[in-house]
Amino acid sequence: MEERLDELGRQLDQKTTEIESLVAADQSIGSIENMDPSDYERLQQDVEELLEQWEEAAEEGSGDMEDTQLNRLIAERYAIEQQILVTRGEKPEVDDVEGSEIEDDETFPES
Repeated sequence: MEERLDELGRQLDQKTTEIESLVAADQSIGSIENMDPSDYERLQQDVEELLEQWEEAAEEGSGDMEDTQLNRLIAERYAIEQQILVTRGEKPEVDDVEGSEIEDDETFPES
């Protein structure tokens, strides 16, 4: 189980980095690798707000989220978060969010 959690953690970090890179490009603030630490911190705050807004909209079941690259990446990240909860034996927060369903075969036995 620990190995699976480590892998999911890496996937979560990678997906978060993809989101940060996309938001940075959308805001025309450059590459996150070369970003000033204070600018990167501001970017992280912006991304955190976007993630929270997306999750609130998903929980409200608005169902009319635009099919954008950002929304797809956030949905993928959310699905990874839910897989982490399932792997830990916790109940997923929302299991009917479009693009983030947790399938039975995505739960893994303890290693």
